[in-house]
Amino acid sequence: MKSPINWALLALVIERPSYAYELAQRFERTYDGVLSLSSISHVYTALDALSSRSLVEEVPGSREARQPRPLYRATAEGLEHYEAWLIRQVHGERRRQRPPRPAAGGGSSAAPAPPASSIATSRPGAKSPPPTPTPLAMMRSPTALLGSSARRAA
Repeated sequence: MKSPINWALLALVIERPSYAYELAQRFERTYDGVLSLSSISHVYTALDALSSRSLVEEVPGSREARQPRPLYRATAEGLEHYEAWLIRQVHGERRRQRPPRPAAGGGSSAAPAPPASSIATSRPGAKSPPPTPTPLAMMRSPTALLGSSARRAA
């Protein structure tokens, strides 16, 4: 699955089971300015795709009310797929942030300079960089799931 909108909706369903219309409202509040839905039908299309992959399911009995609306929740498989996707995003982002390595046999026998972050922390009184959030912590915050590549694609 390649759609950042599908992954974002899956994150919202993982956070809390929801109706499609409620998901659209939460999506707009959560991802405003980062991702956008073309219309409410985009949510239904995404939910169909997620459901066909067994990543979300309807809560049994949720269509029995006077105005039947299916309530969607994440499946265990959906949680596993989301976690794996999120970890791939974190690893990809870390690779993009690393400085390029010098070519093998580049002629210089000098050891590479330590990263700037280690230099800054070696000075007395220097502040250490903030810790990188763990994938589990990022899962708890749906807005954290979007790496810079997903923002550029939006």
